[in-house]
Amino acid sequence: MAKKGKAYYDKKKKDLKGKLDSVLSNALVSKDEMDKLSAHYRIGGLYHYSFYNSITIAVQGGEIAQSFNGWKKLKRTVKKGEHANIHIFRPFFKKVKDKDTGKEEQKLVGFGLAPVFDVSQTEGEDLQYDHNSEGVTDHTYEEMKATIQEKFEYEITERVTGSARGFTDGKKITISSMSNNSDKIKTLIHELAHCRMEHISSKKASGSKEVEAEGASYLVMSYVGIDYELSPAYIGNWQKGADKIDKKLIIKVADEMIKTLFVNKEKEAKAA
Repeated sequence: MAKKGKAYYDKKKKDLKGKLDSVLSNALVSKDEMDKLSAHYRIGGLYHYSFYNSITIAVQGGEIAQSFNGWKKLKRTVKKGEHANIHIFRPFFKKVKDKDTGKEEQKLVGFGLAPVFDVSQTEGEDLQYDHNSEGVTDHTYEEMKATIQEKFEYEITERVTGSARGFTDGKKITISSMSNNSDKIKTLIHELAHCRMEHISSKKASGSKEVEAEGASYLVMSYVGIDYELSPAYIGNWQKGADKIDKKLIIKVADEMIKTLFVNKEKEAKAA
């Protein structure tokens, strides 16, 4: 493969700076967009890039990025055949003599591009994200995942999802691979509730959907003894739109999940 020259990287730098400028121009006047940028930066815990480089990674489609050796330190390796298609801005220094003291000092002379690999291009030890709770349960995520796939026939996968703990399109559920067992279960129950309530195709307000799904999942978690806290967002949305929240649906879906995931499963086990 031909080595890419200076002209290539100069153009890439110019294009990337233009894209960053456009993203920032839009984001800095929108609370929601600013929250997204902050959420991506908080993924960190895993790298020490600047906020600017965090955004640079995000606009190139990356989630968490590291150099080849950076991933090795995290006990992950870059998959064979992968190429570093994401770049960050790296400062360059050179030694210069101070005119007054004559001592050599490192002086910043500019920024160049440095290649990095996204987590999706690596394999190895699981990464742990800081949104993991300290809660523990006798139930395992893998067992619950298997039951849901068998009984409800939803496809469930795990991958790095950044600050999101999980999401669904109504047919497939994605869970953050960076969560611990308890938080994977909590998220799985919440996303399953969205699916059973058919929220994806519903025109109901997003706040009401979240309250309904969270309400059902809280009931299920309470049933199995998983610690949880009512989030301020949940309480706020409930107070704002109590008249639009389908309370019967919450109870119905919670009952369905409890019976399918726990009660009926226990009966089947005893009968076997």
